[in-house]
Amino acid sequence: MQQVPLTPQEFYAKKQADVQIKWQRMMEMHRKFVSKFVKGDKWEIMTGFPLWANENSEERVAYMNPTTMTNNRTVIEIVIVGRTRLRVRATRWNPLVQQLTGIDPTGWMDVGMAVDLETEKLLMRPYDPHGMYVQTATGQEPVLRTRIPVEETLRMDPEIGAGLHLSPTPAGMQVDDIDPAPGQPGLAVGDLIVGIGGVNLVGLPGKMAVEAAFRAAFVDGASLEVAV
Repeated sequence: MQQVPLTPQEFYAKKQADVQIKWQRMMEMHRKFVSKFVKGDKWEIMTGFPLWANENSEERVAYMNPTTMTNNRTVIEIVIVGRTRLRVRATRWNPLVQQLTGIDPTGWMDVGMAVDLETEKLLMRPYDPHGMYVQTATGQEPVLRTRIPVEETLRMDPEIGAGLHLSPTPAGMQVDDIDPAPGQPGLAVGDLIVGIGGVNLVGLPGKMAVEAAFRAAFVDGASLEVAV
């Protein structure tokens, strides 16, 4: 059956209706996720999106690519949390101040453009220099942000040691297994030891540095800072 072409009035009405549906969807996603965004926070993006001239504009001023020229994921900074959009800008590593600083492009983004519409999870995540994330109901969150810090004491037997099987990570030593003896009642498989004997293991330059610092303080009675 041949489709009857729309009249100019019908075409315009349909176009306006489609725009309204899209805008409502963008607003729905903005309301769902806006509480996660804070001015000055940095987010790593996993998809690209257009940038607009202002909060209510349809004038596209730039495009935020998901990767940098060095093929790393783009990290954006939240400049303004608006009622309907976020004003953001790209960042790059500044070796002089040893941190990410804001650069162009800059503009207003629709949060809904960075959401998987099937799962309704964000396609961007809070920037974690350690690169350690966990899946949540709304997307990915840094591991340490989702854990509770507690203090424990290391048990060491002079003959059998601590009975701990650990793996180094960029943010500490992960507990893979615990032998029955001598026992570590304050630890569980999956815990992350982020400090030992007053030494902070978070932020050290790589897994080897984390393991070396841990081993240097690995003695009976050492205080442990654990993210559980």
